[in-house]
Amino acid sequence: MKDKAQQFDLYCQIGDLYRTKLHNLQSALQYYQNMLECSQALSEDTKQAKAYNRLGLTCDMAGEHQEACYNNERALAIYRDIGGKESDICVAHKSLASSLALSGQVSDAKTNYESALAVAMKTGNKTEQIDIYCKLGDLHRVLLDKPKVSKKYYTEMLELARELGRKEKERLACNRLGLACEDMQDNEAALDWHQKHLKMSQEDDDTNEHRIAHTNVGNAYRRLGKLDQATSHFNTALQMAQQTGDQHGQMKVYYCMGDMHKEQLHSPRTAIQYYEQHLALAKQLGDTNEEGLAYNRLGRIYCDMGKYEVALEWDKKDLKIRQYDGDKKKQRAAHTNVGNTYRLLGKLDRARSHFNTALLMAKQIGDLHEQMKVYFWIGEMHRKQLDTPRTAIQYYEKHLALARQLTDKHEEGLAYNKLGLAHSMMGEHEVALERFKKYLKIRQSDGDTRDEITALTSLGDTYCKLRNFDKAASHLKTALHIAQQTEDQQAQIKIYSSMCEMQKEQLNTPAVIGDKSQQFDLYCQIGDLYRTKLHNLQSALQYYQNMLECSQALSDDTKQAKAYSRLGMIYDMLGKQWTAFTHHKRALSIHKVRIHTDVCEAYKNLASSLAESGQVSDAKTYYESALAVAMETGKKTEQMNIYCLMGDLHRTQLDEPQIAHIHYIEMKALARDFGRKEEEMLAYNRLGLACEDMQDYEAALEWHQKALKMRKEAGDTKEVMVVHICVGDTYKDLGNFVKATSHFSTALQMAQQTGDQSSEMTCALRIGDLHREQLNSPHTAIQYYKQYLALAKQLGRKEEERQAYNRLGLACYDMGDYEADLGWSQKYLKMSQEAGDKGEVIDAHMSVCATYQELGNFDKATSHYSTALQMAQQTENQDREMACVMVIGDMHRKQLNSPHTAIQYYEQALALAKQLGRKEEERQAYNRLGLACYNMQDYEADLGWLQKYLKMSQEAGDKGEVIGAHMSVGATYKELGNFVKATSHYNTALQMAQQTGDKSSEIKCTLRIGDMHREQLHSPQTAIQYYEQALALARQLKDRHKEMEAYNSLGRAHHDMGEYKKALEWFQKHLKMSQDDEDEGEQITAHRRMGNTNRFLGQLDEATSHFNTALQMAQQTGDQDQQMYIHCEMGDMHLQQLHTPHTAIQYYEQYLALAKQLKNKHVEAVAYNRLGLTHNKMAKYEAALEWHQKDLKMIQDDGNNTDLILTHAHVGHTYSLLGKLDQAKSHFNTASQMVQQTGYRYGQMRVDLFMGDMHREQLHSPRKAIQYYEQYLVLARQMMNRRQEGRAYKKLGKAHYEMGEYKAGLEWFEKYLKISQECGDKTEQITAHKHIAESYKAQGKLDLARSHCQTAMDIAMETGNKQAQNYIAEVVAGL
Repeated sequence: MKDKAQQFDLYCQIGDLYRTKLHNLQSALQYYQNMLECSQALSEDTKQAKAYNRLGLTCDMAGEHQEACYNNERALAIYRDIGGKESDICVAHKSLASSLALSGQVSDAKTNYESALAVAMKTGNKTEQIDIYCKLGDLHRVLLDKPKVSKKYYTEMLELARELGRKEKERLACNRLGLACEDMQDNEAALDWHQKHLKMSQEDDDTNEHRIAHTNVGNAYRRLGKLDQATSHFNTALQMAQQTGDQHGQMKVYYCMGDMHKEQLHSPRTAIQYYEQHLALAKQLGDTNEEGLAYNRLGRIYCDMGKYEVALEWDKKDLKIRQYDGDKKKQRAAHTNVGNTYRLLGKLDRARSHFNTALLMAKQIGDLHEQMKVYFWIGEMHRKQLDTPRTAIQYYEKHLALARQLTDKHEEGLAYNKLGLAHSMMGEHEVALERFKKYLKIRQSDGDTRDEITALTSLGDTYCKLRNFDKAASHLKTALHIAQQTEDQQAQIKIYSSMCEMQKEQLNTPAVIGDKSQQFDLYCQIGDLYRTKLHNLQSALQYYQNMLECSQALSDDTKQAKAYSRLGMIYDMLGKQWTAFTHHKRALSIHKVRIHTDVCEAYKNLASSLAESGQVSDAKTYYESALAVAMETGKKTEQMNIYCLMGDLHRTQLDEPQIAHIHYIEMKALARDFGRKEEEMLAYNRLGLACEDMQDYEAALEWHQKALKMRKEAGDTKEVMVVHICVGDTYKDLGNFVKATSHFSTALQMAQQTGDQSSEMTCALRIGDLHREQLNSPHTAIQYYKQYLALAKQLGRKEEERQAYNRLGLACYDMGDYEADLGWSQKYLKMSQEAGDKGEVIDAHMSVCATYQELGNFDKATSHYSTALQMAQQTENQDREMACVMVIGDMHRKQLNSPHTAIQYYEQALALAKQLGRKEEERQAYNRLGLACYNMQDYEADLGWLQKYLKMSQEAGDKGEVIGAHMSVGATYKELGNFVKATSHYNTALQMAQQTGDKSSEIKCTLRIGDMHREQLHSPQTAIQYYEQALALARQLKDRHKEMEAYNSLGRAHHDMGEYKKALEWFQKHLKMSQDDEDEGEQITAHRRMGNTNRFLGQLDEATSHFNTALQMAQQTGDQDQQMYIHCEMGDMHLQQLHTPHTAIQYYEQYLALAKQLKNKHVEAVAYNRLGLTHNKMAKYEAALEWHQKDLKMIQDDGNNTDLILTHAHVGHTYSLLGKLDQAKSHFNTASQMVQQTGYRYGQMRVDLFMGDMHREQLHSPRKAIQYYEQYLVLARQMMNRRQEGRAYKKLGKAHYEMGEYKAGLEWFEKYLKISQECGDKTEQITAHKHIAESYKAQGKLDLARSHCQTAMDIAMETGNKQAQNYIAEVVAGL
């Protein structure tokens, strides 16, 4: 029995560890079950109760609540039966209550908590009382929707915690009181409690509580509309959660930030991003409750956006997960949401079904809140979908009754509003009026300004229907005043629409019908509203025409002039400049005769129409006339306005920013003299724009910052947004993309906060362009362009919609997603054709063509380019003609591999650029000509063009272009073998990229420098440092294409070092990412690299599989370049690993044929080299010499010094094999001299190797050979090239062996074996074991020799190397 007691204690301790520390509930249950069995064997009731209690706790944690209830009931029953300790009975009641609450038995849970509280109070256990008060508060707040009751419990909890000095419980009470006040919509009180919680958590240095408090404070500020403070606290909470790896904390913040963007900022797209992050974490953590909340929020937001089908999918997921987890309360809410979405989709039978289910479930358990919501939505269905307002009223009254019963003022106000709308539909305006008044009263008392505006507008509309226009106007003006104060753009538009309808209604009153003068004034007011506020120009035109008719009927010249002036304005806005000009001229003629004081205004209007119609010279004359009149009459305000208009004319239409600058300075001086802050701010803005056009970006920034400072002081949010955009533009021009992003983002946030969708659209476009053009992150750009598109559609802005399609196409093009690009570009073309904008049609044809070009459909590409070029020539649009020939040149250079033809087009573009004085296009033409010459391997000509490109880029001050130019010049110097200058230009580019924060260019620079170190300087270790830097940047920018490129480059560098296993790891990452992205081109490259690395590892079956996969994909996609390289690599495998040179030659000949077909001279030379090496291997030295001499001739024509060094070395080596040692030495000496000139260490290494071989094999002087091999070894070590280092050990071993120095030879062969094992090169391992075996044989150590032969044979059999098996068998036979 004593042992059982010990077992009981140990089972308990182990179970507790599994439950509380290791979070393994199943193991904990197992040990607690063992506890129970021990307690039953001991017949000890107390121990049994303890075991049941532990089982209950664990079952609750495992979600098995019914089982938990059973165990907790057993524990409580035992304690009662044996008259257990009061403290144990209290805990048992608490545990049972918790299980009952979790299983949905809320009433029983409440009873047990109350019983626990009674026991705790009876025994004076205040610690337990604190805990129970908290739990009772949570029960009433979370499950019973009674926050007021819960607040009472939390207040009791707080008092006891303070009495006992329990800081952690006091802190928890503050948290709970804040949450209760939130539920009561007492947001000021909630903020106060949450700030107390925050202060205490900071004092206690409790990071988790600190994060929770920041989230709650942020949420309170959100509800109060203080969004800057809310954002600050949310960001702090998120940062803390990320730093500590608290994913639950991150999830909560994402949820709250989503709510803020949905409810306060009215930015549904941003909200969706946060809700999706919340959902992803919920799934990752397996938290079904939070997952359901995310589905709920996504459903609601898509519903708000009018995307009901999408909303329905999310709502169904919410319902499904709630049915799965058994949460009845959330099931009811989900049924309501699904029903509402079906209602909006017009599927009313399904809507009714879900509403009825929700209502039935709510009634069954007395959930009044859910019943209230269902009645509301059924009322909406009857009013909006079924057009039965009488029935709707019945449901709204039920909704109202429950809202009153629950003392829910928000819902009560909502009910009055809906009742007002329903009565209004029935023509019962007096009744509706009373309902709206009650709605207004509630909203004024709870401080909800948004709904207060709605109530005032509804009252205004109702008074209008009752023909009480004074009260209607009064309410609408009050509503407008509040909407302007709160910068609620959407509400303002609605109010202006109501005002318009009120004035129309006035036109139909008997008093106005017979009064032309009143009609004139109303027509003017309605027209002005349509023109300036509602932006409905056709309606404005109609009312201004009515104005004119009234004025003519009245024979009133003043009124006629006013009508003509208004008509002129509207025709200008409609783009009918000649008609506008006619009307303004008529107004001017009347003003000159009748009303001299309005002559200035008439001149201005006339000038504006002329400017709009392109008659810039005449416009300038009329502006000057207007200015003269203004100066004559001393009208300073008019003078300021005219200086501004004249500045705009010179800046935007005459391309004379210097003259514009002078006019803006005059405007600024007048504004300052007369203390006109508005005009002064406008002058600063215009001066900034003029300086931008003059490319004086520092001055532009200074002017814009002055404007920003003044706008902030004036508190004009809309104008502050505009200036933030201007400041962002200027920082972008200065290359400071961090600050540019900051200002654009600030403007975007302000636009979202104020509901200014037009400004939001502008900001989205700016940020998208910045990400695409400067930050090279098209994925991010697309998110902003889609936001821009959605807003353009929502606002009915066709021009912006068209531009959105264009931008989306460009971004997809940048990502290489050409199918998606084609879809967007075709929409852009279609809309441009519909708009009749020939310039845009030309641009759209060019975009479509560029995409077809990338898709390999050159017939369609040529067709679109030809159409674009023809249209440009027909319309004498030389700018677009220039763009067309440039792009056609690109197609010939990039896709059709005809750089000679490309140069002809680029020269045409250059000539047009010079003719038009277009420096930017001239610069780009130089760049393109350089690229074409580079493709032709005419590096000297390439360098000439690129240096012009670099010089012009520096003169233009375009840092991005200067960086690109330096990289291009560096690449050309690299090809010319001038690595010092190449390095200099690359380093300059890299330094500039880092200074300007241009991380994309920084990636390109580091990759290029890495490539040079790997390919030309043969310093893979240095290359790796650059590649790792590029990889880190690519991951930071989420640039998957560059990340793949970095994986590939790292693999190649490790491969060059002989670190094949590491190389394979990088190539596998490259392959996986390319497969994830479905990038066939990258997949081919990755398979090639893996094939090549596997061949060096001796895994020839895997190598062959990868090569075959790559070749098959390249053939399917028609990628001849890739096919060419695969043939080369398969040839290398047959030559070096499979030792089947005849098969290798077949592959090399295919490689050569494709090189010639593609006119790739460099690859053709490499093919000659490979064929020479293979014939050397076959001892066909004469044939080998012919191939190497062809290689030499091509390299000499090309002028690439590094390749020339290697080719001289190979020719020399072949001469040595032929026994023609003088010719061999001549070529070796030439190669050595060139090495001294260029510092090309890899070339010297090859010369040392071949010279060593000649002395050892032909001159039979191994001692001299050793000197060359040692030089070879030193260089291999310096360059950290382990493959060549291993080869040097092998050669040194051979030389010492041939001198009879077997021990020294053995030492070198053992080093050779060690390095081949480290590199994983099994072919070299076989050779090393063979040489070691021969060394041991020579020393008479035959057992050791046999052992190495056996190891070599095992590897040869494992890798299927038949040739190696044969020669090892010969060595064994000799033993």
